[in-house]
This record gives sequence, structure tokens and C-alpha cells, in this order.
Amino acid sequence: MDWLDPYEIRARIAPTIVVFSPIALLVIFSWPALFSSLNLILGESVLLLFFLYALSFVVRHYGKKIEPTLWSKWDGAPTVRFLRWRDPTFDFTFKEKMRELLKKQFKITLISKEMEERNPVDGDTQISAAFLQVKSFLYRNDPEGPWKKHNMEYGFNRNLVGSRGIWLILSIVGTASFAFLWMKSGENLFLLGMVLNTIEMAGSIIVGWYYLPIFAKEAADRYAESAWMAFSVTIPQNTQI
Repeated sequence: MDWLDPYEIRARIAPTIVVFSPIALLVIFSWPALFSSLNLILGESVLLLFFLYALSFVVRHYGKKIEPTLWSKWDGAPTVRFLRWRDPTFDFTFKEKMRELLKKQFKITLISKEMEERNPVDGDTQISAAFLQVKSFLYRNDPEGPWKKHNMEYGFNRNLVGSRGIWLILSIVGTASFAFLWMKSGENLFLLGMVLNTIEMAGSIIVGWYYLPIFAKEAADRYAESAWMAFSVTIPQNTQI
């Protein structure tokens, strides 16, 4: 992907800002002199951009690390699950159409319903491999389809779920640091920082452990559905079926 393309910004940079915002508040409130002139602000903005980009790899790492756990809770990746014969999301007619399109476009033959019942692991492996081809096809032939937006939404939520522990730890560190600075100096600015970091600490727990897994699944389901639907619509425009 190009550096800082829309996916990078929404799926990696945005959750990185959320995760490291407690430390950003600590720096901003503790060293206001850093923002005393336009030249300083411009230079620091460039430096901040590089820091965010570097830290986004950490956030992505933890997002990818937690992904197998999420898929296990969801009974498999939605892109795989939706094309199983036993899954009710798509009807049999659509699944048969998908298998025909995969066979003619990529020379991929997925196993039958009877074979999938006997060996569901092989069925999932084949669908997963087929979807890699579909994903590559969509990037080439339907790069601005709805599936792309849903993929970015899923990336944001997945990466934030994976990094929620870091978010919580940094919020605790920020709250404790502001509390120390406030008790030492008595400045209301540090009290405000302590309140904001306390809110972030509570938010990281409530949002991170309750809402984000729900949001991640919803986004993943929308992505899987829109990707398979986009493939079913795009193929006939490019290939004689």
C-alpha cells in the first residue's frame, strides 16, 4: 500500500492516536512551551507524523495478533464462514454461483456440501485460499467499492481491540502522572489532565472490552458480505461466464 493511503489513516493511524492519546495529553499539558511558536508547531507536527506512523506498526501488530482469537469466537473469519454450505448468511443459489465464478475465474474448485460436512477444516482452508484471490481481484477491478470502507472499519476496530491493553496502561500512567503533578504544583491544568486521563482509563475498559469486540464483528461481517457481493457483480463485467 502507498504510504498514508486512506486505509493506513483510518485503520492504523486513527487507532494509534486513540491508544497513545493519554501520553499526548501529558506532553501537551506538561510542556506548553513546545507549542509556543508556529515554526515549533510545524516542526513538531512533522516529527509527530513520523512517530505516529512508526507506532501504528505496534498497533497493527497487536491487532493482527488478536485476530485469530476473534475469529475463533465468531466461529471463523466471516469471509470464510459466509461461504460455508452450513452458514445461513447467503442462500444456496448464491453459494453455487460463487463456486462457479471461482472455478471459471481462478480455476478453484471448492469441495461439495457432503465433503464439507465430513471435513469442515478442509472446506474452510479452501474458502480462505479462494478469498485471497477474490481480495486481490477486487483491489484491481473494484478498488473503490463499499467493501473497502468496511475493510477500513474492521481494521480500525480490530487494531483498537488488540491494543486496548496498551491504551489502558497508558491511561493509568497518565492519570497517576497528572495526579502527582497536581499535588506538587496545585495547577488546575494538571487537575484537568488527571480528569481527562481518568475518563480515558474508564473508556478503555468499557469501550475496549465490551463495545469494540461487538463493533469489530459487525464491521467484519459487513466487509465479508460486501466483498463477496462485489465479486459476484464485478466478475460478469470482465469475464464471459
